[in-house]
Amino acid sequence: MLVNSDYKVLVSAIPRGTPEKEVIIEEKKVWTFPTSVFKDFRVDSEDLLRQCLEFDWNCSKISRMSRDPGLLERLKEVLWKYYARLKDTYKQLSGLGVVKEVFSVPMNCFTEFSTNAGIIDDKYKLSDLDLKFVATNVSAIKTRLNPERSLIRFKFIEILVRIAGDKYKDLPLDLATDTLLHSMTSIYAQSEQIWRNTRYWTEEVDTLYKTYMPLLTATYRKYSIAKTTAPRHVNLDLFRNLVSDIGLLEDESIVDRDLPIIFNLAMMTQVDEVNSSSHLEMSFVEFLELLARLAEKISLKPLGLNIPDNIPAEVLRAQPLQVKLESLFGLIFHRCFDRLAQDAIGIPSGSPIISLSTSKGVGRSRAMRQSSMQPIPKTPRTPQTDANLKNGITKLPVTPRIRISQSSITE
Repeated sequence: MLVNSDYKVLVSAIPRGTPEKEVIIEEKKVWTFPTSVFKDFRVDSEDLLRQCLEFDWNCSKISRMSRDPGLLERLKEVLWKYYARLKDTYKQLSGLGVVKEVFSVPMNCFTEFSTNAGIIDDKYKLSDLDLKFVATNVSAIKTRLNPERSLIRFKFIEILVRIAGDKYKDLPLDLATDTLLHSMTSIYAQSEQIWRNTRYWTEEVDTLYKTYMPLLTATYRKYSIAKTTAPRHVNLDLFRNLVSDIGLLEDESIVDRDLPIIFNLAMMTQVDEVNSSSHLEMSFVEFLELLARLAEKISLKPLGLNIPDNIPAEVLRAQPLQVKLESLFGLIFHRCFDRLAQDAIGIPSGSPIISLSTSKGVGRSRAMRQSSMQPIPKTPRTPQTDANLKNGITKLPVTPRIRISQSSITE
């Protein structure tokens, strides 16, 4: 009985409380390289570089420089000790000399390199260098990928051995080569892997790429070709077309001479650069790196911020790479595709690219100056920029990036 004769309640009831909701905390996935868009990029391994050295050795005439098998083996080990640095240095230099779309080192470029390296001095003259350059270019390998008056990779290795034997005649060839290559240590190019590890291969850049993947694949398809003899790829001329369509050459954000260098640096190392043109044909994963290098070079202003025109160039260069990339993507989206193509590509809601409006064709320079994507100034440091630094304009405010859900990421 719940009540007595006086209708007093004999029991008391406690209202049912609201059941606690179970909160499921989704554990954040740890970012790893194998799950990133970079996973197909082949890193320079010891085995790959050994194959490259062996290929270059067999293509060159170095083995004819001595009849002593022991000396030749020691010489090969000396070259191996410096090979990674020589390969990286060659890649930088060969971007300066393109002969019929083939990256190579012409005489004027090699002369400047030799001067900076201290090869040319009071005892070793320019005329001596000329003789070695001519002798090295006398090759039995006749392909379009081996220019007659310019150095490709195996000839770059060979000419240094020739110079060492000529410059240090009193030493055995292996010790002479070691002496020469050690003396050049200060001018070797820095390994490009350092930039990849510290600036490019990051979770932030990977997330940005996955977010804008429809735009990236559409851009690659538009500026690439497919042949029956080769898979779809971007070549140097098509990259120039992309840069021109964006308006970067017109706006003087970059000069034409820079394009072969950043194109070449974005390419994976290939063993055979004599019979195969793979080192000239850019795959999609290499194209992604090319865009990153382009964004790094031009350092546009970030989207969605009202940045003063007098912001120091060094501040813009110090931006995170993903911020630079998103600004570049904005230019590509609005300048390289018409409205119909833009609708087909689609841009994630909340992206600052959507609100950006830039003109295409005539007046692109003015459009860039008026937008928040003005390139870094080409003028050197002035008292005004120094005053900016003193006044505290030393870094950009944090740009609110678009919020990305895991469902919007294409694996």
